[in-house]
Amino acid sequence: LFEAQSRFIAAHLRRELASREEREAWVAERRKAVGERTQDWHLLGDDTWDNIREMVRMSGMSGDEYDEFDRRLTIVRQIYRDRVSKRPTLPWGDDWFRDCEYSVDWARGTWNVALPLAAPGRGGPTALHAAISCP
Repeated sequence: LFEAQSRFIAAHLRRELASREEREAWVAERRKAVGERTQDWHLLGDDTWDNIREMVRMSGMSGDEYDEFDRRLTIVRQIYRDRVSKRPTLPWGDDWFRDCEYSVDWARGTWNVALPLAAPGRGGPTALHAAISCP
């Protein structure tokens, strides 16, 4: 998200990406989405990934460069979802998921996760998550 925001801001400083009316319309839409809870303006939920793609496109990235960025972001999203699936339901639950070690083969679009000894149902010292290929 930070990379996308940085690209967007840099592009905006080079040239105006949106008119004042477009920016105000965005603010009105966001205000409608969060209601009175202005502290939630930064929470994007599942919209985060589309928001990142939109900011990067608006910053001027396109073609092969954008395709590579999108491919990398898809892998990051998969890893993020895997990590989220491992966290406990309650905040005081076991936090073994924090000790997972992820490795990525960016060229192949695959990743693995080595589970820590504390992971539930760990199948031994070489238990690894199955490699998942990027779509």
